[in-house]
Amino acid sequence: MRKFLLAAIALVLTFSVTPFVPGWDRDVQQPPNKAKEPPFDVREISDEQFAEMAALINLREIALGNFAAEKARRADIQQFAQQLKKDHMEAHHQLEMIAAKRRLTLPTKLDAKHQAKVEELSALPGDEFDRAYLKEMVAGHKRATALYEHESQDGKVSELKAYAVIILPTVRQHYQKATQLWNDYFVSLR
Repeated sequence: MRKFLLAAIALVLTFSVTPFVPGWDRDVQQPPNKAKEPPFDVREISDEQFAEMAALINLREIALGNFAAEKARRADIQQFAQQLKKDHMEAHHQLEMIAAKRRLTLPTKLDAKHQAKVEELSALPGDEFDRAYLKEMVAGHKRATALYEHESQDGKVSELKAYAVIILPTVRQHYQKATQLWNDYFVSLR
């Protein structure tokens, strides 16, 4: 009976106690690129919804790029933010031209959800900002890649489909660079 009790206690302790190791919380964090698929089914998104979502993505990246270009501690993150801002400004301009031609109404400012995320990130100090910004860039560009892939393959409005085909390689590059920076960032913390 005593052996059984000791074995049970050992089993419980094995699965319930986390040893204290400085920085363990950083080591167990998984890169955002291992996250689940987008929280929406891209197959259900219309061309008009794609245009609206693409506009919000562009506006958000421009706003976050403004903060990150100045606030990020690491120079490589600042440079990445500046490149994102430039690329998303160009993409947004192209989308606005298509919207004008097709008489689509695009958002001109961030919705409450996206604005709240920008404000949340901009309030973070130093390294916390860098970490949260990179995590957001990886997750956001993963969702954007799925969105643009769908539109480039299944879009019904030829101008929006062509826009998605043109912008998709840049979105993929952003996703790859964000993932690389994320991995470099966490390696540097160890």
